[in-house]
Amino acid sequence: MSKHGLHLPRMAWWLLVVSSFFHLSISLSNTFVNIFVFKVDHSFAAIAWYNLPIFVLLPFTFVFAAWIAQRTSTAMALRIGIGLHALFYAVTLFIGERAAHMPWALGVLMGLAAGFYWLAFDVLSVEFTDKGGHEPFFGTHGVLTSVANVIAPPIAGWLISREDVFLGGLSGYHIVFGISFALFIGATFFSFRLRSDPMSHLHLRRGLQALRKASWMRLMAASSIYGLREGVFMFLIGLLVYVATGSEMKLGVFLLLQGDFPSWRFSWLDGCPPNIDPASSVLAASA
Repeated sequence: MSKHGLHLPRMAWWLLVVSSFFHLSISLSNTFVNIFVFKVDHSFAAIAWYNLPIFVLLPFTFVFAAWIAQRTSTAMALRIGIGLHALFYAVTLFIGERAAHMPWALGVLMGLAAGFYWLAFDVLSVEFTDKGGHEPFFGTHGVLTSVANVIAPPIAGWLISREDVFLGGLSGYHIVFGISFALFIGATFFSFRLRSDPMSHLHLRRGLQALRKASWMRLMAASSIYGLREGVFMFLIGLLVYVATGSEMKLGVFLLLQGDFPSWRFSWLDGCPPNIDPASSVLAASA
């Protein structure tokens, strides 16, 4: 870890704690939500109807979350996002298999939850760190996220496989979703440690005007390609792994191997010299 990593502001450390709970819960259940919907509905169309509203709603939810943050605080927008994630898993727990027959409703709820959380997290991660603290914060955040991506999926796969054997049905999914719900409650509890002011105005026109610069256009193009990879291909690959193997445990192992390398990559980036070329860091992180 870089020499700045131990000198992050107190609020930045609390944000890392909240983010750790959040990503542990997401890593535990996110991929398996798609598998749950597929096992109940036996249709790829249901998976599409679950994921489509998420990506359609995200940009609109970003703007709405910013409007809420301007009138309350950015920390409040973060809590709303975490609370909506908790509500998502509460719905799957209380409604059970019937929830999988309403994939579009689940997608709408997840789209709202993700929009609120990521708008607030992106703003707070800059607000709570000075210029010299951005790289240590995001390096530490990347390591914690990668560790969650490594340990959570195989645990979830094992729980689903074992509980389905002993209890039958989809009880393993309910246990995993219940753990995720508890982790989101924990994240909500720790989020009350965060203190922030109302967010400043959201300058959409200024953001669109920035796209006239070649550097921003290249960054947006790279981000769009990365988003396509993360948003479409990664969940689809996980689903295909399950279809091919028929085993949640093997899917969990696949996700473990997939998440192992990024943890070492973020550790390396966090220890890079401060004078390293930022473009080189971005290239290495997205490789």
